[in-house]
Amino acid sequence: MKLTRQRINDLKRIFKQIDKEGTELLDKVGLDEALTELGYDHVDLDRALQQVGREQEGHVIFEDFQEIVIGLESQHQQDETDQSREQAFELLADPELGGITFARLQHLAKMQGHDWTKEDLQGMMVLGDKDHDGLITREDFARIWENVGI
Repeated sequence: MKLTRQRINDLKRIFKQIDKEGTELLDKVGLDEALTELGYDHVDLDRALQQVGREQEGHVIFEDFQEIVIGLESQHQQDETDQSREQAFELLADPELGGITFARLQHLAKMQGHDWTKEDLQGMMVLGDKDHDGLITREDFARIWENVGI
């Protein structure tokens, strides 16, 4: 993940604002304050320091701070992706079977106005249903989601 110039400038501003003595370092308390300022409450600071190899020193320089923020933002994006995938699966899955059946896929495609043929839908099922039991499971759906790049 790459940060925009504006985001980097925001991080610099916050870092300098908290580094009141101009040491160009943030200790755990300062790091916590900076991350809270960014909306990241309850961060495991020991883990964050370890992530950037500063667990012994107990402080970070700006580049470390930036790396920690990138990690937190990447995790946040992953969490949002996982949540979106779960919501999509719940919408598509047959609630009684806990998975996506051919009949359910066909019904939903019609409801959405897609003109996919029976063969198109069967192809989707074959690709998605790894154990060929006629049901695309949550795990199958997660794999499809990742492969498609959603």
